[in-house]
Amino acid sequence: MLLLGTLSSAGCLFFLIFAFLYGRKHGEKLQNNGDNCACFARELHAKKDIFITPVIPETVYEIAGIILVFFGSIRILYYVFTFLGVVSISGNDFTTIPNTLFYLFMIGMFLLYFMDFDIFIDDKRVIRNIFLYFIVYVCLYVIETLIMTSLMESKNLIVQEIALNATIPNNFGTITCYFIMTMTLFSRPKFIKTNKGILILRLLTIIPIAIIVTNTLIYNYANSIWGWNLSVPVLYLFSSEKIQFSLLCIIYLLGLFIFKTLMEKKYGADKTKILMNGNKALFIKNGIGAVTVFIIGLLELLLSKNNYALTLGLGKFPNLMYIAPALLLYHPHMGARNVKFDWAIDILYIISFGGIYIILGAILVISLLSSL
Repeated sequence: MLLLGTLSSAGCLFFLIFAFLYGRKHGEKLQNNGDNCACFARELHAKKDIFITPVIPETVYEIAGIILVFFGSIRILYYVFTFLGVVSISGNDFTTIPNTLFYLFMIGMFLLYFMDFDIFIDDKRVIRNIFLYFIVYVCLYVIETLIMTSLMESKNLIVQEIALNATIPNNFGTITCYFIMTMTLFSRPKFIKTNKGILILRLLTIIPIAIIVTNTLIYNYANSIWGWNLSVPVLYLFSSEKIQFSLLCIIYLLGLFIFKTLMEKKYGADKTKILMNGNKALFIKNGIGAVTVFIIGLLELLLSKNNYALTLGLGKFPNLMYIAPALLLYHPHMGARNVKFDWAIDILYIISFGGIYIILGAILVISLLSSL
C-alpha cells in the first residue's frame, strides 16, 4: 500500500503540473448560455480566475468507479465458490482476497458518490432519484427479509450459521436520505417565497441525517451489543450504508452547502451559478471532497485497533486517504449532456451492481438443478 500511495501521489503531482500548464495556456471565461444551470459553458479567458484547471473529466471517474465496483463485487462469487467447494483456499488467503476486492469496491463507490452529488445538485432529477431509490429499497427489503427468514428457519445447521454471520446489503434507504439532503440543502422551490421558509427547508436536513445515524446504530448494535433481539423483518428495516460512505456524503454535502451559501452572500445567486463553474470554485469544491476523504481515511487509521469501532464497521479502510489527491483533479461535465451516453453509463451502473447477482443467481440455479 505504501507503493500504491507513492505512485498515486507522484501521478497526482504530475497532473497538477500539467493542469497548471494547460490552464495557463488556454485560460477561460464563463458565460451563461441559457436559463438552465446545466447550460453554463466555459470559454477563453477568465478575469479574476486562477490559471489552473482540473483536467481529469467526469467520464474517466465514472468508468473507473464502475470498473472498481464490478471487480470489488466479485468477492460475493468468491464466497459462493468457497461454500460450494469450487474454490479451495484457506488460511490468510480466505480473508485477504475478499478484503482486497472489497477495498476496490470501496474506492469505486467513493468515486461514484462524489460525482453523483456534483451531477444532481441543482438538478430536478434529484426528486426522481428520491422516489426511485426508495422504491428499490422497499423491493430489496421484501426480498432480503424473505431470504434471511427462510435461512434462519432452516433445519440445516450450516445454513443457519451462514444466516447468522452474513447480511444482504440494502443501502438504498440511506441513499434515499442522501438525495433528500441534496433537495433540502440546494433546492429553492417556487412556492417558498420567504427567507424564513427557505431556512425551515434547510433545517429539515436534520431529519435525513438523524435517520442515517439512527439506522446505522440500530442495525449494527441492536442485536450484537444492546441485546434487543430484533426479528429479521424489524432489523432489516434499519439496513444502512457503510458508515464511511455516510460520513463522506454528510460532510461533503454540508461543506458544499456552506461554500455555496458564502458565495451567494458575496456575489448573489445568479452570479454564483456562473462562478461555481470557474477554476477556483472547482478546486474548492474538489478540495472539500478531498479533505473529507482524507479525514475519513485518517479516522479509519486511528480506529483500526478499536474493537468497539470495528463492530460498527470503522477502522477497516485507512488507505482510503490515498484517493484524496485524485479528487482535486476532477473536472465536471459542462454544457448539455449526451442522452445516449448517459443511458450507456446507466447500463454500466446496472451491470456493475447487478451483474454479479445475476451470475450468482445462475450459479445457484445450476447447482440446485444438478443436485436433483
